[in-house]
Amino acid sequence: MLHHYSVGVYINAGSRQATLATTGAATMLRLILTRGTAGQSKAALAEEIESMGARISSETDREISSFNINCFKGDVSRAVSILGDAMSNINFDAAELEIAKQE
Repeated sequence: MLHHYSVGVYINAGSRQATLATTGAATMLRLILTRGTAGQSKAALAEEIESMGARISSETDREISSFNINCFKGDVSRAVSILGDAMSNINFDAAELEIAKQE
C-alpha cells in the first residue's frame, strides 16, 4: 500500500497582518512562489512535481500562507528540496509578476 505524505511550509503572513500599503502582499507571495525559482522555470517545476506523482498547493488565509506538496514516501526529501528552493530562490520574473497581478 502506498502512503501519501504532506510536506509544508507555513509563513505567518495573511490578511490579518496586512496594512493598507501591504494589502494583497501575502497572496502575491503565494502566487509567485509557485511560478518557478531563480534556477528552475515554472514548466520545469511543474514537470518535476508531475514526475513524482505529487501535487503542490498553496493557500493564504487570515493568519498564514501555506505551501504544501503531497507526495509518496520515497519523494519526501525531493519535496523538501523543492519547497526549500522555492522559499530561498524566489523568481521575480517581470512577466510572471504581471500574470500574478492579473490573478
